[in-house]
Amino acid sequence: MQVNNSLNTNMLANLLSKSSDRINNLAAQMASGLSINRASDNAAGLAVATAMTTQSNTYIQGMQNSNDGISLIQTADTASGSMADILQRQRDLALQSMNGTYSDADRAAMNAEFSQLTSEMSRIAETTKFNGQPLLTNLSATGSVQNGAPSPINIATGDGNVSIALSNFSPEATGGVFGNTPYTGVGIGSSADASLAIERIDAAMGQIGSVRAQWGATENRLGASIENMASANVNTLASRSRIQDTDYARSLVDLSKEQTLQQAGIALFAQSKQNSQQVLSLLGMK
Repeated sequence: MQVNNSLNTNMLANLLSKSSDRINNLAAQMASGLSINRASDNAAGLAVATAMTTQSNTYIQGMQNSNDGISLIQTADTASGSMADILQRQRDLALQSMNGTYSDADRAAMNAEFSQLTSEMSRIAETTKFNGQPLLTNLSATGSVQNGAPSPINIATGDGNVSIALSNFSPEATGGVFGNTPYTGVGIGSSADASLAIERIDAAMGQIGSVRAQWGATENRLGASIENMASANVNTLASRSRIQDTDYARSLVDLSKEQTLQQAGIALFAQSKQNSQQVLSLLGMK
């Protein structure tokens, strides 16, 4: 019988401390909804869950980027569709001007509308932008139209890039969809001019159609990429959940067990105090 160092009492105190730690940990898991609140809870699981969180965030941002790319393509496609409609009207005017039943004054009136429509195409090309980036023309830092196509726009999908090729639709530029000379000089003031205008219009419409077909294919590719990333993200989040989320049914069972053990330990700890009473009895002090 010892007083300074009671093995039974110290052992019970140690068990009570461990039980309290487990109860506190279970309470933290149930309060946070996470089975891993500190690295010491599950070091390996934390590393895996962190990597899965990074992958999920990559999928989410990749889907957002791809949707932005689709919006960009739809903006360019809608504007180019308007330009194609204008070209259709110009072709009708040119064909009308070629008809011998009209006078020079009639052709001058047709040519005035033709020129206005060309100016409107220039305005559409120069003002069609997405987040400040020109889509249908190559503009310098000062805003003047330059020859050549605008730089392609890369869409970061998370596991690679999808490039959106742009084309120069400005009637003022050369080397774009209107050919090697600026379209602004084309008119229909005479039958011969109208015939040349039809050739230029047909060529431009063919190029616009080709570019729009490429945009449509790229849009479909981005749509497929979004579907794939969405599916992968769902599976990644489900796997991460199994690692780091709290299983409440299991946690409640464990908490009930630990609370029972703690109560039993407290009762036994109180019982161990009787040893000191027995020592006093031996010494005749009680």
